[in-house]
Amino acid sequence: MDSTVISIDRSYPFNPEEYLCKGVKIDSEDQRSLALTEIDLSNVQFVSMLKDGELSINGEEKLSRLKASGNILLDAKIFEFLLEHKIRIPPHLEEKVQNQTYYISFDGTGLSYPPYGERCVLCLVFSQGEGPGYYAWFDDDWDARCLSAVLVSPESREF
Repeated sequence: MDSTVISIDRSYPFNPEEYLCKGVKIDSEDQRSLALTEIDLSNVQFVSMLKDGELSINGEEKLSRLKASGNILLDAKIFEFLLEHKIRIPPHLEEKVQNQTYYISFDGTGLSYPPYGERCVLCLVFSQGEGPGYYAWFDDDWDARCLSAVLVSPESREF
C-alpha cells in the first residue's frame, strides 16, 4: 500500500466523550466521509473558506460555506487516526506550520453539548513545532490559520 494511503477503521463508531466530556453528542456527519475506508492523504486539501478581504468568519458561517462547496468534509474517525498515528500526518501540512498556530478541523463530524447548546468540531492543533494535539473549537471566529480538512469532490465549487 502507498505510504500516503491510510485505512480508516469503521468497525466501531466514534466516541466524542473520549476526547471531550461526558454528554457530548454527534449532531451532524458528512455521509460521504463516513463511507470512506481508505484515503490518500496526498489528496487532502486544507481550506479556510474566507472570501477575499475577510479576516475571519464565525464557525457556523464557515460550516455553511464548506457544505455549499460540495467538498467531502473529513470526519472524526479520520481525526482519530491522525491523532493516533502522528507519523502519518501529511508533510504538506507540516510545511504550513511556520511559527504560528494552525487548527486543522474535521468538520465532517459536528458535535454538540446539549446542556449548553454549544456546537464544536475536533481539531488537530499545531503550535510552533509542538503537537499535534486535539482541541474542540466552540463557535469562535475562524481566521486564515483555521483550516478545514477536505477531499475535493467532482461537483465542488470554489469560493
